[in-house]
Amino acid sequence: MRVATVLGEINADQMGITLPHEHLLSDVSECFSTSFLNRIKPQTEELKKFAEAPVTMDMLGEVKRDLNLNRDNLVFNEVEENAADLKRFKVTGGGSLVEVTPIGIGRDVKIYQKISLESKVHVICGPGYYIQRAHPAYVSKVSVEELTNIMLQELTEGIDNTEIKAGVIGEMGCSHPTHPDEMKALIAAAKAQGKTGVALTIHPSTTEIDKYLDIVEKDGIIEKLYLSHMDTQTVDTDLKYQKLIMDTGACILLDRFGLEGCYDDYSRYPGAPDTCNDIQRINAIVELCKQGYDRYVMLSQDTCQKVQMKKYGGYGYAHILKHIVPILKYRGITDSQIRNILVENPKRVLAR
Repeated sequence: MRVATVLGEINADQMGITLPHEHLLSDVSECFSTSFLNRIKPQTEELKKFAEAPVTMDMLGEVKRDLNLNRDNLVFNEVEENAADLKRFKVTGGGSLVEVTPIGIGRDVKIYQKISLESKVHVICGPGYYIQRAHPAYVSKVSVEELTNIMLQELTEGIDNTEIKAGVIGEMGCSHPTHPDEMKALIAAAKAQGKTGVALTIHPSTTEIDKYLDIVEKDGIIEKLYLSHMDTQTVDTDLKYQKLIMDTGACILLDRFGLEGCYDDYSRYPGAPDTCNDIQRINAIVELCKQGYDRYVMLSQDTCQKVQMKKYGGYGYAHILKHIVPILKYRGITDSQIRNILVENPKRVLAR
């Protein structure tokens, strides 16, 4: 079994501990900062100044309490710093990282090669389209078949006129409600998956999971699907929602470790969900392992904002290995279960 990385194919056994949902470069500042800011009335001069200020240490507390309101926080492009941070993941025992930045918001496979070489971490990337307001203009104009062919070209020939082949599809963004262009792109992704056998990951709207599962079951490979962000909201005490997904054969990804931001003013975001924290995530893993679901759970950090990095007071790419795994062991998760979650499950899903 093989996996395509930005430095060429490797044997799946070389992957080691794998983070299935991370970013090395991305820029969603226009997609989110402007959108969130426009919802707040009145817009004070202080708020506008905060939104456009560069991230500095003295403002980290405020940024972490409303992650999308500062534009600079959402411009994730410090290559040398990110490479240095990825080295810490390697030193801590890490092996591979799946870079899921979609087309149009900062994907750069040549930079991924540079970071992979410097860090000695295997980097897997591929085609994906994020939520509709971040789509390249052509997505709305082309057919499902044309989008499928774009993905197939990247999977079989190379990305952006290089010989670097994709090893995953996604993240495929879905809003609430799912936009028709997002659904079109997801159908194309499932068709490309069905033809190639690669992993597919979805950034879901939590209210429409059944639609996504139906699409993948029809045109793709459900056992090669993983649903990202299954811990964005407070995890249900009975985990019924997560288990329904895993019972189909798909995997779930708890990938927001280290992100514990909150909304201070619910009047800004009516219906905003409570934000899950790391202890709730750990409690969920413990419960799922007790029920035998450790073969369908994976972990990551969705590192994509400045405040997540060591330079800005965050945990960096090594957070799970340095801080979360020791707690899981203390809570009774066995070495075999941890290996399933960090090594065997990503290997099974990503290898072909």
